[in-house]
Amino acid sequence: MASSERARAPGPSHPNLERLRVGMEAFANRDLATLRDMFHDEVLWHYGGTSQLAGEYSGLEEVFELFARRAALSGETYRITVQSAIANEDFITVLGATHAKRDDGKYEDTICYVYRLVNSKVVEAWGLPANPEAERAFYG
Repeated sequence: MASSERARAPGPSHPNLERLRVGMEAFANRDLATLRDMFHDEVLWHYGGTSQLAGEYSGLEEVFELFARRAALSGETYRITVQSAIANEDFITVLGATHAKRDDGKYEDTICYVYRLVNSKVVEAWGLPANPEAERAFYG
């Protein structure tokens, strides 16, 4: 086996990947206290696309309102499953699969989230759905 083909042991996990795991679990459980601890009070959230969720949200309260609106529009069914994630001291990048359903349909897509951190708190985030038109068709 050539040296480039040898199996390599995975390197040590970055601590921000553990923060991501805790954050995703808190999001799934609607644990706002844990999420509040993870985000800076003045977080800036950019959400791409063409749905009514698209836009910029400034401050933790506006971001939490975005989360609540998505939950309400999806009948509390919105979920994200992390498929891949990388992290360093300043950024966490996530590729995930999103799922939501209502009586009148379902929404499944791929999404990319990028979180910028300062002192271990998210100060800025970007959400980019792969198929913004499908998201708009579901959420309006």
